[in-house]
Amino acid sequence: MYNLLNLYNPILRAFLFYASILIGKTMIMSPLTARWRFKKRVFISPEDAVLRGTRVGYDDEDIERIRRAHRNDIENIPMFLATGFIYILTDPHPFVAINLFRLYTVCRITHTYVYAIKVYPQPIRAMISIALKLDNDFQITTTAKERIDRIKRARLNDIENIPIFLAITFAYASTEPDPQTASLLLQIFTCARIVHTLVYAVYVLPQPARAAAFITGEIVTWIMIIKTAINFY
Repeated sequence: MYNLLNLYNPILRAFLFYASILIGKTMIMSPLTARWRFKKRVFISPEDAVLRGTRVGYDDEDIERIRRAHRNDIENIPMFLATGFIYILTDPHPFVAINLFRLYTVCRITHTYVYAIKVYPQPIRAMISIALKLDNDFQITTTAKERIDRIKRARLNDIENIPIFLAITFAYASTEPDPQTASLLLQIFTCARIVHTLVYAVYVLPQPARAAAFITGEIVTWIMIIKTAINFY
């Protein structure tokens, strides 16, 4: 593993290069949103719309497109960064790995460009999303708004919790825990997250089913946090 995480490893160097581009691209979206707000003189908070000719609004299509593109980055890029790092640990072929990183980066930039900067009709954006391999499960066709909202909320809950768990797992692994205990904690968290999504967005069950699944995952995360903190205190 040391050789895989060595900066002389071309796969790791490529990953860090494209990760930097993706993080920078995500950060650019905030000033881009601000630019359009000042250009259209439409702001989201009353305290910002104090100058003459400005207003509070949530319905400007140009601004909302930028915001949706930004949100799409936030939903997808962190997962790619986590998955990419794990993928490096499998010691993939350099040509394949580097070109996968390159393809993903180009697709993310192109997705934002054709959606929020120079708008192109479908299916161009949809084709890019398919190439990204991340949004397929959520490109659903249904008129059930509640089901769509539930899936979006379940996905957001994953984005809020799984990256934190992955980060603390990496730190926890450095404490050299008992393999059986560590394996059990990982299995419990994974099952809890899957059950949480199932009972919330797929086969809806009344509380406390969802709360129990969520709390179980939180307990596992806190066990790892406490163990890591004690080890390095």
